[in-house]
Amino acid sequence: MKQNDNIIVLALKLFVICLVIALGLSALNFVTEPVIAELTESAKKEAMEAVLPDCSLEKVNDQVYVGANDGETVGYAVNVVTQEGYGGAIEMIVGFDCDLNITGIEYISMSETPGLGTRAKEESFTSQFLGSKAKAFEDIDALTGATVTSKAVNGALNMASELAKEAAQ
Repeated sequence: MKQNDNIIVLALKLFVICLVIALGLSALNFVTEPVIAELTESAKKEAMEAVLPDCSLEKVNDQVYVGANDGETVGYAVNVVTQEGYGGAIEMIVGFDCDLNITGIEYISMSETPGLGTRAKEESFTSQFLGSKAKAFEDIDALTGATVTSKAVNGALNMASELAKEAAQ
């Protein structure tokens, strides 16, 4: 009987420890969640200003913003997320002019392999898209060793292009 009592006491102690840790993590999440959300929104706003500089942005929907200067539309900023990345989701802001040519690409979050997939952030990769419409994957210079990331970024740019096209109509 004594051995069963020891097991029950140990199980109760482990339960209490886990409960305290879970409550502590919940409290920490409750405190930090608004701060993280605010920082994310701030990063998105800065990215939109980078892809469509010197204009005011007006929200069309959760993903698309219209950029205007003196009341005239100058372009679109689109927030797009793709789950197709090698390391998971890739979130970016893509800027378009009125002719739907890409004006800028800013990454909000990416979990790609350092040194391989993260090279998608480099100007040597993103510059091939700037000043042109979204392209088919066959028409881009994919990153060596990061084909999945290259496809994901190109797919996200095509999604963003479609969203901007819908907003332009």
